[in-house]
Amino acid sequence: MPAPVVARLQTVDGVVGLHGAAEDFDYACSKARAEAVDALLLETVEARGWTLFDDGVLERVSVEHDGRTRARIVVDGQPATPWWEDHVVRTEEEITWTFEPA
Repeated sequence: MPAPVVARLQTVDGVVGLHGAAEDFDYACSKARAEAVDALLLETVEARGWTLFDDGVLERVSVEHDGRTRARIVVDGQPATPWWEDHVVRTEEEITWTFEPA
C-alpha cells in the first residue's frame, strides 16, 4: 500500500508541531489515502475477473466510508475488504502517517 508520509516536527516559540508544514502534511496524507483506496478498489474488481468497464460493475462495487480516515470496499452490499484506516505515530522528532487494515 502507500508509502508512509513523514514530516519533521519543529519547535516554534517553545511549541513542538508541524506549524507551517501542517497543510502540506494533511494534503500528502489525503492524497496517499485516496490512492490507496483506489488501489484496493481495483484489486477487488480485478480479483473477481472484472474490469471497471464491465456492465454492472460500478453498481455492484463501491467504497464505504466511516468518517474521513476509514474506508473499505463493498461488493453487492457485503464487505469485500477489512476496514482500512489512518494510523499516526508521533515521536519527539517526527510524525508518520500510514494507511493500514484495522
